[in-house]
Amino acid sequence: MPASSVLTAKYEEMYSSHQDLGIRWRKLGAIDKAKNIRELCASVPHRSILEVGCGDGAIMRELTGFADHITGVEISHHAIAFCTTNGFDVQHFDGGRIPRANQSVDLAVLSHVIEHVENPRELLHEAARVARHVFVEVPLEDNRGLKMDFVANDSGHINFYSIKTVRQLLQTCDLKIEAQKISHSSLAAYRYRLGVRGFAAWSVKSAALLFPRLATAVWTYHYSLLATHCN
Repeated sequence: MPASSVLTAKYEEMYSSHQDLGIRWRKLGAIDKAKNIRELCASVPHRSILEVGCGDGAIMRELTGFADHITGVEISHHAIAFCTTNGFDVQHFDGGRIPRANQSVDLAVLSHVIEHVENPRELLHEAARVARHVFVEVPLEDNRGLKMDFVANDSGHINFYSIKTVRQLLQTCDLKIEAQKISHSSLAAYRYRLGVRGFAAWSVKSAALLFPRLATAVWTYHYSLLATHCN
C-alpha cells in the first residue's frame, strides 16, 4: 500500500528546504548509522546495497567503499533531486512497493525509517523480497519518556519501539535476527547538540549501557538489527 498523501506531503515539505534540516547534524548522524551498518553487515554479502528511505543520501555517502553498488529509493522528489545532484543513484517509490526484482540486491538498509512509516510490516516484507539480508535501525523511544497519548513531533515519528517490540516486528515478517547492537550518538553529535554539556550526557549514557535493560528503559538509544528471511 502506498504511503498516504499526508505522509508524502510532509516529507516533500521537509526536503523542499534542505538547509533547514541541519546538514551538519544529519552528517554526524549518518556517520554513526553507517558505522553500525558496517559493523553488523561486514560478515554477510554486501556488494550491492539498497537504502530504503535514503533521504538526502547522507548514509549512502558514508557507506562509500563498503559496497560496489549503492542505490536508494525515496518518496520525496525534493530529496531525490538533492541526491541526484550529488551523484547518487536514487529512484522514486510510493512508500510501499519497492521497484526492484526479487532478491536483486545483497543488503537492504532501513536506517531510522520504520518509525516513520504507516505500514512497517509491508515495507519490511518488501525489503526481504528484494534483498538477501535486511538491516534495520530504530530509536528505542518506548521508554519512561514516552507519553501515554500520541503527540506529533518535528521528527515525524509515528511508531515507537522497545527492544522487544522491534524484534517481534521483524519476526512477524518472517525475518530471522542474526545480529544486534545497542548504541547511541557519538560524542561529536552530543557536543554539537548540547555544547559544553554534551560530554557529561554522553558519558552518563555510555556508562549506563553496562546495564542495557535498565538504560533503555530510561533513555533513548539506537537499536540495530541484521536479519535474513526465514524461507
